[in-house]
Amino acid sequence: MKEAREKFKAENPDYKSTYRPVRVQKEAFPEVPYAPRKLQGLSQTELFHIAQEKCADISVYDQKDSSDEALNALEADTPLDIQVSKENYLSLAEFLKNDPRTKLDYLIDVTAVDWKEHFDVIAQLMSMELGHKVFLRVSLPKDETVPEDKRATSILATVPSITGLYPGANWKEREVYDLFGIAFEGHPDMRRIFLTEDFPGYPLRKDFTHPHMILREV
Repeated sequence: MKEAREKFKAENPDYKSTYRPVRVQKEAFPEVPYAPRKLQGLSQTELFHIAQEKCADISVYDQKDSSDEALNALEADTPLDIQVSKENYLSLAEFLKNDPRTKLDYLIDVTAVDWKEHFDVIAQLMSMELGHKVFLRVSLPKDETVPEDKRATSILATVPSITGLYPGANWKEREVYDLFGIAFEGHPDMRRIFLTEDFPGYPLRKDFTHPHMILREV
């Protein structure tokens, strides 16, 4: 194509294209002010104190403190994001699902975040009757005993499965397993869900590199 263009220009030195780039004018949209939605169900402060009845050592994720003053300052429609230990994760989820004050009976999602030194696994829970939401976040250090040359293709963390409480977690936990390389203890069918069993690595991890898909430094 390049050679054909150069040949055409050489044979037609006075030719001028009629093509003109179209300038797209970005429309000016009026700024819409943010209006927090009305609080549904219990407040973050009430939910946190109920959760503390089961696990006293929990905290609010990304907050300097978990005081009532800090909790009351959260927007009404912000889900309460609780940092809980791996040991207390399953029992706290069960408590919050069955307690009549919280009734967190619906699993929105199970997802993960890959940080440099650890993973976060987050179970997003909601009460269908009451409307409030709670995120349970478990911080999982990466297994440092795995040799450096095998880390990108190895399971680096495990966490208890909540499929016994929420059957829908079956597929969501398999997705996290498949894309992040985090295994769920007690899961009834811990297999990859999108990729083949022999696929090398976990595509949503920072250390993922595949010659036919993406190249980046580990």
